[in-house]
Amino acid sequence: MGKMRAIRVLAPEFIIFSAYLCAFSLSVFVILPLQSLIFGSSLLGSLLFMGHGVRVLSVWLFGIRAIAPLAVAEWLATVLIWQPAISMDAIVLGAVVGAFHAGWRSSCCAWRGLIIFTTAPPPSPRGGP
Repeated sequence: MGKMRAIRVLAPEFIIFSAYLCAFSLSVFVILPLQSLIFGSSLLGSLLFMGHGVRVLSVWLFGIRAIAPLAVAEWLATVLIWQPAISMDAIVLGAVVGAFHAGWRSSCCAWRGLIIFTTAPPPSPRGGP
């Protein structure tokens, strides 16, 4: 009983973590090689990085709860998949900043009313408030 409750409680974090790793892998192993074939190897990054979409959607759906799994997944994906020749401090800082930036940007957009999809209740069928 305790294991099932723990799985149910941590399911969103696992989904976010897995989705980011899959999106990062898709960008590095599929989109980036296709982009290099079309545009040459002169571009530094991917024009279509799927991880950004995972960040935005997970923060929009789960709020601040998405920041920790995003940071861990970004760090792991950077270390294991991308393997840049930079220090571990820079990788950790980049992962934390990327995860917090997604949460901050989402809260700023919601505060200014810029998010199209809101959780407001549907309008009353009678036409009143």
